[in-house]
Amino acid sequence: MTRPGLGPVQGGSAAAPNHPAMSDGLTAFLTAIGLIFVIEGGLYALFPEAMRRSIARVLAQPSGRIRAIGMGAALAGLLLVWLVN
Repeated sequence: MTRPGLGPVQGGSAAAPNHPAMSDGLTAFLTAIGLIFVIEGGLYALFPEAMRRSIARVLAQPSGRIRAIGMGAALAGLLLVWLVN
């Protein structure tokens, strides 16, 4: 099968067309951001009071501790991405 001006279609489906202008890296990044929204939104929707208590506990922490936990989480995420790829 061919598309006018674009040549043969490789892979993809009608539901998820192949976008030649979007790189695999951008697709993976946008997928990861979407999953973050799904997970975090699900937590707030399913457990609103627990999330409220969690936010209150975070607000009570000193900035240095929040920064250290954030840096640790970022490094753990980077390590996970590196191991998967």
